[in-house]
Amino acid sequence: SFVVFVVAAAAAEKPTARQRQKPNRTGKPNVRMRVFSFLNLPAVEVLSASAVLLSSFLVALDTIRTLPDVGGLDPHVAIATVLDVMNVIFAIDFFVRWYAAGNFKPVYLRKPLVQLDIFVVLIPLFLATLLPLLDRSSGGTGVGSLTPLLELQNSAGLQNLLLLRILRLSRVLTDINTFTRFEMALGLRLKDVRPYQLQLARAFLSVFTLLSVASGLIYSAEVGVNPDITDYFTAFYFTLTTLTTVGFGDIAPVTAQGRLVVGVSILAGIAVVPAQAAASVDALMDYQTDVKRKRGGPRVTVKVDGDGNV
Repeated sequence: SFVVFVVAAAAAEKPTARQRQKPNRTGKPNVRMRVFSFLNLPAVEVLSASAVLLSSFLVALDTIRTLPDVGGLDPHVAIATVLDVMNVIFAIDFFVRWYAAGNFKPVYLRKPLVQLDIFVVLIPLFLATLLPLLDRSSGGTGVGSLTPLLELQNSAGLQNLLLLRILRLSRVLTDINTFTRFEMALGLRLKDVRPYQLQLARAFLSVFTLLSVASGLIYSAEVGVNPDITDYFTAFYFTLTTLTTVGFGDIAPVTAQGRLVVGVSILAGIAVVPAQAAASVDALMDYQTDVKRKRGGPRVTVKVDGDGNV
């Protein structure tokens, strides 16, 4: 199910026929249409993608316990504050997009990327905000019942789910037109991008996402127990050497959960990597076929009549 979710979530999020909004009777775009158009501006999408990358990097950076203080400020406190603010922004973005694209209809929640936001953004925000308030309102008497949920909110496993946000970057690589919009938004010189290049980028994104998520889960299972895995980047190194079948043997999982994650990650790699590699090869072969056809030039048929006229 993990593989199916990753593959489905990597698909681009496109508005359906029901989500295409119509002008009102006056011929002017309604509020939802204006909001929907604004959210789909290249500049907004670029900003959202940048926030995704920054959030994922901060989550990984926060696992390093020996970060030096910056100007007397604890870096972990600063990272936690930035992530809290970004979670609120992501939550607001979720509800605004739900209104603009789905008018708060439940059918909108069926999309893989939307479900990703629910589990990655809304659930952690709910646990981080409402549960402490409920515990405080109970005067501490409800600590026993709320403790498991509070521990879940503070667990590294739930925090590492934030790395799944990188799948949202697949929107940029949907097709040539979408990628061109993002190039224009960044103010870059437009380049002649081929479909096979976008497919290679999608393959890299899928594999990198698999490595990132697997590394986060392995870190969550092994941290505090395995002395060889002390931060996310060490877990990423172990995952990379494992999924590439290099396996230096310098690091090994010591917990049952860690071994389970390694096994599932290998199965996921077997399913995801060959599929992406095959799609990349097909796209590259199509490109080479087009190049050969263009080099051959147009076919010209010459006919000569009985009088010798061409």
